[in-house]
Amino acid sequence: MDKKTVSYYENHAERLIRTYEEIDASSLHSMLLAWLPAQGRLLDIGCGSGRDAAYIAANTDLEVTAADASRNMLKQARKMHPEVCFFEAAFPADERHELFLHPWDAVTALAVLMHIPDEALDDLLSQIRRLLAPGGVFFCSYSLERTQEADDERLFVTRDPDRLAQCIEQHQFTLLHQSRSSDAAKRSIVWINQVYRRT
Repeated sequence: MDKKTVSYYENHAERLIRTYEEIDASSLHSMLLAWLPAQGRLLDIGCGSGRDAAYIAANTDLEVTAADASRNMLKQARKMHPEVCFFEAAFPADERHELFLHPWDAVTALAVLMHIPDEALDDLLSQIRRLLAPGGVFFCSYSLERTQEADDERLFVTRDPDRLAQCIEQHQFTLLHQSRSSDAAKRSIVWINQVYRRT
């Protein structure tokens, strides 16, 4: 993940986590339940406050693990959601990390892909394929259109959904679902939701 983006989350962790926890994420959560396997092992990359990981853990039989690049975000997330197992990891990650020791049945990357520089995207997708067991599900959401505030130093890469789908499918994934959704926090942001199966 982009270093300036990680620094932004480090410096604004408490405020961002309060914001994330207050958002009504019911639409996203319904979609997650519709597409994720009912049981197995799930890894949530770029978990933020742990909100979504905690929801999945509470509403499925999945064993949920969450990872984030920001220590301060993880510190707050552990306090709010002690039922979730958290790891520090910035993706693309060192493949000696223990997260690579066993295959996962599902990987989620919610509001993550827009923070990945173009030169790191291929490595990230290769790692997600390696993390997933054959037949595993990859669920991603990312912003398509947004107005960025002047003091927001995070990287936001706007990617064409169809071109990104082609890129992901080149890593031996099959696109199962694609949809657009408005921002739950009423910001001028369009979100793309995509679900893939590892072949």
